[in-house]
Amino acid sequence: MYRSLFPRDMFAEMDRLQREMQQALDLSPTIRGF
Repeated sequence: MYRSLFPRDMFAEMDRLQREMQQALDLSPTIRGF
C-alpha cells in the first residue's frame, strides 16, 4: 500500500494514464475538436 506513495510509481501511473488518454483521443476524432 505504501508502495503507491513513492514518486516513481506515481509518475509511472500518471504516464500510463496520459498514454491511455492520448490513445483514446487518437481513436476518437470527434473529441479532438474540443
